[in-house]
Amino acid sequence: MEPINGRTIVGGAYPADIWREFMSSALEDLPISDFDKPDKKLIDIEVCSESNLLTTFWCPEETKQWHIFIEGEKPEDICNIHNKVEVPEVVGLNFEETKKMFEDLYFVVEEIYDFDETYNQDIIFKQNPEAGTVLESLSGEKLSITLYISKGKKTFSMPGLTGLDLDGAKQIIESFGLILDNIIYEFSNEQPADKIFDQEPVPYSKVSKSTSVILYVSKG
Repeated sequence: MEPINGRTIVGGAYPADIWREFMSSALEDLPISDFDKPDKKLIDIEVCSESNLLTTFWCPEETKQWHIFIEGEKPEDICNIHNKVEVPEVVGLNFEETKKMFEDLYFVVEEIYDFDETYNQDIIFKQNPEAGTVLESLSGEKLSITLYISKGKKTFSMPGLTGLDLDGAKQIIESFGLILDNIIYEFSNEQPADKIFDQEPVPYSKVSKSTSVILYVSKG
């Protein structure tokens, strides 16, 4: 642009001159005075635009605004709109993924590991609070949840049943929570008639509750 009165006009330079001249004319008969200075310190605080209270972790970003308050007049309470979270159902989900989800929701996660007969290792089998519970943060602190993570089924050594009669073997199988799946009668040179001469799983192998057992009973 060509220079005007020896000045190169860029951006808001020319409009600024017009505004200055206008305001000088409008205020020329008014006395010069200073703005009143507050007696107390000014504080810049982030508040929620929907509640006009201090923001929480759960206030949407678009509601967070910075306001200037005189010291002693700033809000002290946290937002009472965005301080509640409904606990989701997480039983049956992978622990690591679920932990990340809760941390993103500003939860503190307590972990408890235990054996479980239903869920595989690293799967959540219980939660506290239960799903659907509405938690409320009263002072802006993070919320808490306890997750119970499966270590898988508890294992133990398969008892030896060789040499027992069928009734005795059944009692032991039941006491260990095992399941008698099949009874096979065969001739055997190792045990007399009606005695157990073989078994599946073999003695001292690692098994868990509800493991199926097959007994081989001697026919003599």
